[in-house]
Amino acid sequence: MITDLIIIFVLHYIGDFLLQPREIATKKSKSIIVLLEHGLYYGMFMLFVGIFFFRCNGVGFLQFVGVNTLLHVVTDFFTSKLTTHFYLKDKHKAFFDTIGVDQLIHIITILLTYKYFLI
Repeated sequence: MITDLIIIFVLHYIGDFLLQPREIATKKSKSIIVLLEHGLYYGMFMLFVGIFFFRCNGVGFLQFVGVNTLLHVVTDFFTSKLTTHFYLKDKHKAFFDTIGVDQLIHIITILLTYKYFLI
């Protein structure tokens, strides 16, 4: 279980940060299409790489990825607007605090959906 969560958190980090081009990071707060593109990349990465790491239990794993991707997009819809606002106002602490809250919401979402769909 702990190993699974570590793998999921590493995949989340890669999918949410390392594979997100700067253009998507800066435009997802202004364009629902760009936000959905980010969600698509994130979800596909989690799905295809996750299948490699996990003994996929079929529907539960697909539900886990699908619900996480949906909730990821909903979270980013709000937090990307806040981070953009704070960035443009030079409110650096609020900007980084919002990124922290964004990641906290993603972690809680992953933990709850892991428990619900994969345990």
